[in-house]
Amino acid sequence: LYGGGFDQLIAQAVGLVIAFTFVFAMSYLTFAAIKATIGLRVTDEQEDAGLDIVEHGMYGYPEQFIPRAEFGGASTGPAASPAATTAITGSSTAPRTEEVPA
Repeated sequence: LYGGGFDQLIAQAVGLVIAFTFVFAMSYLTFAAIKATIGLRVTDEQEDAGLDIVEHGMYGYPEQFIPRAEFGGASTGPAASPAATTAITGSSTAPRTEEVPA
């Protein structure tokens, strides 16, 4: 092999296995200690309410709760959505406009 032969490759493989084993063991011990003390999961009630509310007392993404007209100034008239067109005309396609000769 380039630059060291099989001896170097074996030394690096042994180093890799040792590093992986050490990191895995330390991570396992850390998570086991956290699970034994404060726990890794929140309650179902906290999860349903949303962790932003439980932890910080406010929404993490408040734009979800602002009406569209206030947020972006977008039109909310009948032409704004295909569902509104379907409700008015009974067709899912927008009405055609024909050019008027001048």
